[in-house]
Amino acid sequence: MQKSILFVSPVFPPYKLWWWQSQVARDFSKHLYKKWYDITVITTEFDWLKMYENEEWINIRRFPSFSNLLLKLWLYNPKWLYSWLKNNIKHFDLIFIHDIYTLYGFIVAKFCKKNNIPYILMPHGMGNISKQKDKVLIKKIFSFLFSNYVSKNVNKIIFCSENEKLDYEIPYTDGVVITNWIDQDLRNKKLNEVTEDDIKLFRKKYKLWDKKIIFSMWRLVKVKRFDKTIDYLSSFIKWNEEYILLIVWPNWWELDNLKAQINYNWLDKSVKIIEGLFWKDKYTIYKMAQLFVLSSDLEWFPIVLCEAITSKIPCLISKWCNITWSKWFVEIFNEKKDFEKKVYELIGEKNKIDKNYYEFFDIKNTINKLDDVIMNELK
Repeated sequence: MQKSILFVSPVFPPYKLWWWQSQVARDFSKHLYKKWYDITVITTEFDWLKMYENEEWINIRRFPSFSNLLLKLWLYNPKWLYSWLKNNIKHFDLIFIHDIYTLYGFIVAKFCKKNNIPYILMPHGMGNISKQKDKVLIKKIFSFLFSNYVSKNVNKIIFCSENEKLDYEIPYTDGVVITNWIDQDLRNKKLNEVTEDDIKLFRKKYKLWDKKIIFSMWRLVKVKRFDKTIDYLSSFIKWNEEYILLIVWPNWWELDNLKAQINYNWLDKSVKIIEGLFWKDKYTIYKMAQLFVLSSDLEWFPIVLCEAITSKIPCLISKWCNITWSKWFVEIFNEKKDFEKKVYELIGEKNKIDKNYYEFFDIKNTINKLDDVIMNELK
């Protein structure tokens, strides 16, 4: 008999930023649907997205908000959610809650408890609150009032890394680590569509000409340590003028600091920042790059690294990236001297890739692990 699963996600694609919580919820629901689960999603309604919201393969119920002002502040306040759950929650065999800092999770968890329906929680980056510098008091209050209840009563918590599990401060009974992934078949199809002409246009568009590319991609925030990447790579790119460091993606308050660092160290010809890279341009950079670098001081499990590994680009990463070492393919650095040595070791080593390591990041493996968790909860 087909089992029914309700996905609870405050944001669900289409969504202009495609932040990773919504992407995870969509990928999980889509691939579980392919395994013959009956999938329904409840999420937030955005007026400006209505024209894009038809999904033939899934049932989506979008709730309007009591306050659009709160919604603009990312404070989700669903209208009519309570009455909908009261009439419909008994139809589902399992509930899957995405994100722990929303009222969606609290309200749904209350109904699950009342109706004795098992639920799974994926907190999405719920780290050690005491280590966070911003909004700590707000998060502590919200956790005390709402998140604690969701976590204490959950059947299973899914963490995306061992570090996330270790840093999780809210009480829970049972948890499992299921790492992030990428749809490797789809990504390889997109990579194969990138032509030499596309690469030439990309070089012309961003004035890269004949440069060899080392790149780092993520939000431009202090904790991602792009300043460290620039510092640690400065000697290499000064002595190897054919290389350029390309830093990509949106500015979250760090762009001016990075530009000042580049100018102060006379690196304006060796480091370039692109604040947005999407669609074919994004696949093009993964097609042409010689090395991917990520120096973060805090990560849960970055999908950009899954993309780089799937693109068969050697990676040099900090220990906080939660991805295990693979000789000549993914190397982990601890300090500047270690970083500088491994840059030379990784350049030009694209062919030395372990097949099992590579396929570990495929979504098919992730979905099989998730399916095992679900089947155990439905016994």
